[in-house]
Amino acid sequence: MPLARSREEFWNTRFELARVMIDRAVARGEAPEGTDPAFILETLIAPLHFRALLTRRPHDGHLSSRLVDLLLEDLTR
Repeated sequence: MPLARSREEFWNTRFELARVMIDRAVARGEAPEGTDPAFILETLIAPLHFRALLTRRPHDGHLSSRLVDLLLEDLTR
């Protein structure tokens, strides 16, 4: 159980850090009220993990930018 607990604490910390960024974006009007920080973090990380761990394709600098643009486009609709 210690490994599971460590993993949970790790991700809870990351979600809380994401919450700070999302709360600031909401306060600035850049993201809608009620934006879920965990969903945002998962949405950004999943494609990077997929590429790095499953397909082992290289990560170019444009992938991260494209992911952020895609996510922000959806949030601001």
